[in-house]
Amino acid sequence: MRFWKRKKREQDLERELLAHLELEAQEQRETGLSSEEARYAARRALGNLSAVKESVRNLGRNCL
Repeated sequence: MRFWKRKKREQDLERELLAHLELEAQEQRETGLSSEEARYAARRALGNLSAVKESVRNLGRNCL
């Protein structure tokens, strides 16, 4: 059962990060960037996704 909870948390985290990326890209497009430039700028703004995921996981462990 723990495996399924862990898998769901990972999926939720992935969806959350993608939503943040899309929101940032949308804001970048509103400043006049092309779609491709906006996606790239959003990735830079959010940072390394693997590192962000690891930080979020560590926060969760420290809160227990």
